Amino acid sequence: MREHTHLNTDSMDLHTNSTILINSASTSTTSSTDASKLRGVALGFELLICVIGVVSCCIGHYCLKKCNQIQCGMKIQLQILFTTDFLVCLFALPGHAAIEYRILSDVHDDKTSVTVFTTLYTMATEIERATVMLIAIYRMMAVCFPLKYRYWSQKKVVLLVNLIACLPVVLLRTISHFTKTDSSIEAFDPNNYSIDTFMLFAFISAPTAITLIVYLVMALYMLSKKGSISPSESWERSVRIFILTNTLFEVPDIVMHAVKSTTKDVSYIFIHVMYRIHFALDPILFVGLNARYRQMVFKCWSSCLSGREVVSATREQDLEYRQGEEHPQVESKC
Repeated sequence: MREHTHLNTDSMDLHTNSTILINSASTSTTSSTDASKLRGVALGFELLICVIGVVSCCIGHYCLKKCNQIQCGMKIQLQILFTTDFLVCLFALPGHAAIEYRILSDVHDDKTSVTVFTTLYTMATEIERATVMLIAIYRMMAVCFPLKYRYWSQKKVVLLVNLIACLPVVLLRTISHFTKTDSSIEAFDPNNYSIDTFMLFAFISAPTAITLIVYLVMALYMLSKKGSISPSESWERSVRIFILTNTLFEVPDIVMHAVKSTTKDVSYIFIHVMYRIHFALDPILFVGLNARYRQMVFKCWSSCLSGREVVSATREQDLEYRQGEEHPQVESKC
């Protein structure tokens, strides 16, 4: 009797454990499906961001080319920033987001495509972060140390400084991604690799912290020297605002990785989408907050429309002339 009761108890425990395993497996499958659907919506939104980003970066380059009031060094740095954003929106982000979605949908791509697009995207974002940090430092130098700013704004000096800041990113990211063996969705998570965690701190967290500290120092200096500093031009204000906005978009992403959020969490997908908005927002803020640039874009758009109207009117006149030659009117005789 005792043996029979013991066997019944063991069978009940086995049934309970199997039920728990089945429920956990079904819950895991459901969460994976929900993450895949959410990632699909995020993919569509990110592709829209990419289209807007490509157009806005082209407009930003146009304004930089036409404007002669920006110093050579600052113009070079802004051109590097907008070129990086343009490449991200045109190539790196669409490929990276599409592979992310396919892997979450259990459609596994080969290791080469995952590695290439992950390398390009992370490398571009870290180059952008280094460039933003340098622009912030240069803005502080222009306010606090104008004489030193003139020297450091020379073309050769600016190019050398940007090269020194971006070269370690290119080298370490290339070595890191081409030595990875994982081609699953976990390859996108820097928390899974110690070298990626180090580079996240060195190339993302540290530049973001430096940018915020530099802006704080510049703000305190401007408050202390209020009245003695000449008012800044509109392009300088627009640069300060969009650099600060760019940096603030980075903070939630850093916090998310610091708390080790996984790739299937809703917060991971949502924060990444919010972070990627800044690729399109940077040139929009740069142009939109500057009255001169807005007028420049409006004149360009107006001239394009008027040019099309002139071309269409000329074509209509040519068509009427040809029809008149083919069908000449016969004069009536009185």
